[in-house]
Amino acid sequence: MINLKHILSTKNPIHLLLLLGIIFSWDCSNPKNPGSPHGNQLPITRVSNVPKDGDTSQSPRVTLNWVGDDPDGYVVGFKYRWVTKHSQDDPGIFEDYKTILNIIIKKFALLAITENEKLVPSVYKFFATLPPDEGLDKQRTDSLARGDTITIAGVRVYASNPDSIRAQSTGLRVKADFPPHTNPNSGTFIFNSEAKWNNQTFEVTAIDNLGEISRIPARLSFVTPKVNAPKTFLVYGLCPNIKDTLFVLGRTTPTFSGIRFVFKGIDPNSRTIEYRWVCDTAQWRAKVDSIPWSPWSTSEEAYVTASHFPDSIATSHTFYVQARNEFKVIDTVGWYQRYHPDTTRPPEFDSAYCKFNTVYPPFLRSDLPQENKILFINASWTNSIKGSGTPWLPSAAMLDSFYKNIFIGLGFSESQMKFWTVDVDPPNGSFPGNNEIGKYNLVLYYSETVKDPLKDEMNYPPYVDFNESRQRIIRDYCYVGGKAIFTGWCLSTNLNAPNTGSFYERVWHIKSEGNYRSDPILYSEFIGANGLHGYPGLNLDTTKMNSAWLGKIIGTETSRYALRHIWLNYPVGFGEIIHTFKSLNNGIIGYDGRPPRPIILEDTFIKRPLSVRYLGVTFDAVFFGIPLYYMERQSVYSTIEKVLQDFDYKK
Repeated sequence: MINLKHILSTKNPIHLLLLLGIIFSWDCSNPKNPGSPHGNQLPITRVSNVPKDGDTSQSPRVTLNWVGDDPDGYVVGFKYRWVTKHSQDDPGIFEDYKTILNIIIKKFALLAITENEKLVPSVYKFFATLPPDEGLDKQRTDSLARGDTITIAGVRVYASNPDSIRAQSTGLRVKADFPPHTNPNSGTFIFNSEAKWNNQTFEVTAIDNLGEISRIPARLSFVTPKVNAPKTFLVYGLCPNIKDTLFVLGRTTPTFSGIRFVFKGIDPNSRTIEYRWVCDTAQWRAKVDSIPWSPWSTSEEAYVTASHFPDSIATSHTFYVQARNEFKVIDTVGWYQRYHPDTTRPPEFDSAYCKFNTVYPPFLRSDLPQENKILFINASWTNSIKGSGTPWLPSAAMLDSFYKNIFIGLGFSESQMKFWTVDVDPPNGSFPGNNEIGKYNLVLYYSETVKDPLKDEMNYPPYVDFNESRQRIIRDYCYVGGKAIFTGWCLSTNLNAPNTGSFYERVWHIKSEGNYRSDPILYSEFIGANGLHGYPGLNLDTTKMNSAWLGKIIGTETSRYALRHIWLNYPVGFGEIIHTFKSLNNGIIGYDGRPPRPIILEDTFIKRPLSVRYLGVTFDAVFFGIPLYYMERQSVYSTIEKVLQDFDYKK
């Protein structure tokens, strides 16, 4: 070996010449033929053979698996699509490409919204190089969990398997069921299978770290079976009856959510069922030449307002509902046959449509002249008594005259009043229906007399029953914006107004349970009411008292007119007490619920609530637990005047 240090230190001329030769012959330039660099080797993609190529699957819902390799780098993602053909000559329906990243972050399989695979490596790199101890920041993680997109390297990314998604029909978040991906190497897809023959060709290609894709995508072809539509029907008893006429408004309010329809779809092969509905298809076609179906939703109920009608004030309508399974096949028949377990009974048929009737309250219609009109509903027991009646057992005409004169004294004309005597007036001697009651913006309901009020039996016979169907009419009237006044003797009892649900609490705004009798079997105690919130006090009109309606002042031989069977009414919610009990003895001889026996319950009913008002957002109501007919006329006049002030109701 040549020792350069030795050469430099020697004085041998031969060595010096050798060194100079080496220096001058040295060439640091590039070689004249450097050769060619190695090119990028494209990734390779493989798809599993389940189902086998050419097979027919058991369902349009098929799970496929794939893998990708890159000989000189690594796989950052996959892009896939499929094409559906319904015949040999069909050009095919091509699905859009989707791109999934080859990484899982916080359990989420990530999809990138881009058609340019060159952008995918940068997105992948961001996630792959996150600090191990910190990972993805909380804000982005929460967005992925909500089903929202985040932007990475200029590309929008979202989770295929979020915790929730926003429902298109309601805008509310719901649980995300059945995601297509939980990892980057498989997917569960629903293939279009509406025809008898459905040939599917799925292709997938890997994307490498340079944004290159496989030269030839991995492909798999198979056939999916035709999917039958679900069966759809309306749930009997939870939808309007063709015999009923329902109130409707053009929008929802705190008390009117719409007319409710409940429906059901049946498909044993589908994990989910979606519904859409519409009213009056023929009329919509005639008006706008299309059908405005509601958005698809998993909700099994619909709430219809007048805004869903082509004509908001039309009265006859048809409701239609369609179901769609997860394979996107729609029930266009709307007919379902149900069989009984007892094979001797004939099958029953359900349909996905029904006819119903509505009325838009005339007092709320902008196309009609607005006039204050009052409906007087007389539901007293003495309505059926023939003849003139007596001051203590008045006839229907006497009661009507009493209230008519009160309102005439307040400045109203007879033309603004309509009197309806329950169980006497038509149709069929019944209660006014929605078509009738909707004409008036104030209702006064009075049940001032009970049958044989002098009898001492505990279960005294009631007057005209304020039953569930009649309560529903008044409730619906109030819920669309009506105003109502109620007065009666023993009205808030299950004997006379059965507690059938929410009427007590939602309309009267009084407790439906826990009200008490105001007296025992043998004693009368009510002599009037104390007024609150600007309401005048009330005293009995002694000219209308039966000579037997006497209460004895305890400790004396003195008797005084007093009524029995006046019930207390405790407010609930926003109900306010406007009258309290005025007792003959400033205490009470009460009844404790056991076999009839008088007991002294000191102060039990002194200043306890009798009457309640509710001034609401959409309707107003006043409930008098007192038969106003038996009170002094001037105080009744002032009381009704105060009610109308509270209602902002002018003549």
